[in-house]
Amino acid sequence: NAKSLASSLLLRKYLMEMDIDYIEKMDLINTRIEFSRNYLEGVLEDCGSIKCTYCGKDDLVIEYDGMRVENGVKATIDHIVPVSKGGGRFDRSNITPCCGGCNTKKGNKSLEEFLKKK
Repeated sequence: NAKSLASSLLLRKYLMEMDIDYIEKMDLINTRIEFSRNYLEGVLEDCGSIKCTYCGKDDLVIEYDGMRVENGVKATIDHIVPVSKGGGRFDRSNITPCCGGCNTKKGNKSLEEFLKKK
């Protein structure tokens, strides 16, 4: 009947919009991961190792697909000025390498706030 046909068309449209939204989110996540890896691989190539800017821990490890690296030795990138506070997500001058532990502790604090609490 017409009522169930209209309902199924609306449901289909809704699901298609959800899929597009999901695909766009996954594309952004993959772009972030690729950017982070490229940045960290560049640091490794230039310096020979990756060192945490905040705690000084050296020889941090880049995590690749299928790997599980402990937070304390995992190489991550940190936005010096958090994205949530206007910092550029893909601005290399706003990024520094750090260990996963410091990155988690810093969260979206400004550099000054984070260093004050250290």
